[in-house]
Amino acid sequence: MRVIRILFFLLFPISVLAQPRFEIQEFIGIVKRISPGFSFALEQLVLDVNGEEESFLFDPYYGELVKSKIEIGDPLTLRASVNLKFRAAKIEKKNLKMLISPFYAFHDRITELKIENEWVPLSEVNNENRPAQYEVYLNRRVQDEYLLNGIRVGLLFEKGLVAFYFMFSDFYDPLKNIVPGTTVSFGGYKSLPKPGYVYPIEGVSEVIRYVPLTELSGKVHSYLFKQNYVCIGAKFNTREGKSISVSFPSDYAERIKKFIIPNQDLKFYYYDYKVEGQLNEPELHAIIQGTDTLYIKQFGFYGGADVEHQHKEARVEGKITKVNTSQKGNIISFIVNSEVLIEVDAMMAQQLWYLFKRGAEISIEGDERIKKQGEIYSRNYRIVVPKKIIINGKEFSTYNP
Repeated sequence: MRVIRILFFLLFPISVLAQPRFEIQEFIGIVKRISPGFSFALEQLVLDVNGEEESFLFDPYYGELVKSKIEIGDPLTLRASVNLKFRAAKIEKKNLKMLISPFYAFHDRITELKIENEWVPLSEVNNENRPAQYEVYLNRRVQDEYLLNGIRVGLLFEKGLVAFYFMFSDFYDPLKNIVPGTTVSFGGYKSLPKPGYVYPIEGVSEVIRYVPLTELSGKVHSYLFKQNYVCIGAKFNTREGKSISVSFPSDYAERIKKFIIPNQDLKFYYYDYKVEGQLNEPELHAIIQGTDTLYIKQFGFYGGADVEHQHKEARVEGKITKVNTSQKGNIISFIVNSEVLIEVDAMMAQQLWYLFKRGAEISIEGDERIKKQGEIYSRNYRIVVPKKIIINGKEFSTYNP
């Protein structure tokens, strides 16, 4: 999915990303398709309007209404909220071949349908903001497939489980080579049927937005720590003789270390996306050792394995006892009184590097990290992000945009 996000910004004109302009417009055409959308429920209505295919979205809450009142081949009149800039750019047709575009939010949305000569409003649905739910499934056998215009976009499993990749493109298609009978491991965002939802197949009980997981066997070699000494990952030696590093949320470190028995074989499952040149490691999502399995049912923490923390106000006074630098020699942090780690951002390092010397007297006001249960630190320092620094009698404040 991140491949698509990158392409989004490469191919999408800046003018379209600017504040959109919307207008209600009326369309008359012939119904070509009623297709699944973001949650695999029916959510996309495609019309033939004067020989051109026009795609419109509706909230899946209205799936039963649309399915019961509209047939393929019917003439249909509708009104939609049109994004004028997106429609003018016509990016979908010119630059990308998409069944369901990554520019999903820019699609025209239906506001009214004309059914039996009556205008039926499709008001905005107040979908409650609930915490996202994720799931992980390991070694599941594909029983069947779902094709859209001849393209495989869904995998069907037992008990109504569907894995759906909603943004097929010429650039990235994780389902392309997966056929019925194949065994796969995957995870992703989970959605369940809701009132009004209609799916393109019967018996759907759960939908996962498909993220493929790679399975490898080996043994744990070591654990990985950030520059602030918090554990955010592990390195495994595989049976093939390779070393693979993966990341996990920092508050999983204690569970993972307790779960893994050193020097014993295990299987680990990870999402192998990685940006070349970046230090961030791919996401770990499951470990099997013996008959036990540990799951990490979170997705999207790539680059952010050090989870969000609460902070408290702190004041630190004393001497700088150690200065930590990167491989390039840039200051990344320093230690005060051998017990407090002061994190230094790039701007501060560039402006004040000549003052951060061992033995210098310093006073700091800032925010101290409240460490989370489950985290492991290789050094037991207090960690403070400075807001104000007094050093050599001079006062400096950090820049807060």
